[in-house]
Amino acid sequence: MDIGFAEKPNPFFAPSAHVTGVDLVPSDPIPGYQRQIVGDFTDCSELEGVEFDYVVAGEVIEHLEQPYDFLKAARERLGVGGVIKLSTPNPLGFPVLIYELMRSKGRFYAADHLFYFNPRWVVKMMRSVGFTDIQVRPVGLWLPGVPIPWSPVSMSYQVIYAGRRAS
Repeated sequence: MDIGFAEKPNPFFAPSAHVTGVDLVPSDPIPGYQRQIVGDFTDCSELEGVEFDYVVAGEVIEHLEQPYDFLKAARERLGVGGVIKLSTPNPLGFPVLIYELMRSKGRFYAADHLFYFNPRWVVKMMRSVGFTDIQVRPVGLWLPGVPIPWSPVSMSYQVIYAGRRAS
């Protein structure tokens, strides 16, 4: 399942994957997405009783008023051993931290972002709702016009998290 897919569908799903996309906004049909649901993932009757092997949520959680409810719903939608993968901007990443120190509202201050999450807090949130085997991976260091594909997690401008539903 791909949550928040309508604006930027995930190009990394295998052609043989059976992908369900869920988003608040409608989308034209997208190749590779067998099912597209318009609605709130945390309260979607079309998903009742359906289990998934994977839940993917790229750049979604920072937009949500109730991030814990989202993580709980994702856990409930996964079968035992299922995996969640999510990504979110890192408030400690360069240059976000520089703009934060300057208290600038010009860049890296998206109006539709309700939260910024430090990496260790995302791990804490995931553990608190029942995810295990949590992995944290950096995306890279972003310098104006020069993305560097490696950095420590603490400086990465975005962070990818993966966790497993144990039971």
